[in-house]
Amino acid sequence: MAVALELAEGSRFSEKRWELLSDGTVLGRLEQVAWWRRKWRAAAGGQTWELSPTGLFSGGMVARDDAAVEVASYRPKDGVLERRDAPALAVQREGLLSGERALLAGERELVRLQPRTWRRGIDLQLADGVALDEDLTMAVLLVCARLVVDRQDTTAATAGATTAAGAAAAGS
Repeated sequence: MAVALELAEGSRFSEKRWELLSDGTVLGRLEQVAWWRRKWRAAAGGQTWELSPTGLFSGGMVARDDAAVEVASYRPKDGVLERRDAPALAVQREGLLSGERALLAGERELVRLQPRTWRRGIDLQLADGVALDEDLTMAVLLVCARLVVDRQDTTAATAGATTAAGAAAAGS
């Protein structure tokens, strides 16, 4: 079963709407609703969540349900994704520059997230016998949102540095 986070139809240039697809079937959706505030809306099955950052420099994100109750929190620096009604997952970073992550339940790897180059999606590899239920799908969408934000920040920083270097060269 091929599972991937892909750009949704019609958002090729804005990169604000994503879909979690399995063999063409939509398992979940991720939409950036406020770029400057890093807010996202995620949906899977009949559930929807609001994903938002936990602080200015922490890099963490929380997921809240429709009643504004926190159902999960992800702290990248600690490598922990805590869920309200399920055991916490470890989020292990693989490689310094690849952005690859593995979601672990104890020692068992559940899902491996592999970002593609040029910010055009994230491939998921599910471990044998692992199914994407609502809780695991929400956890995957939470980590994917953080990965997309990291890529957007890197792109913005690179564009800013390139513009500054060009302006400096033109002025000298």
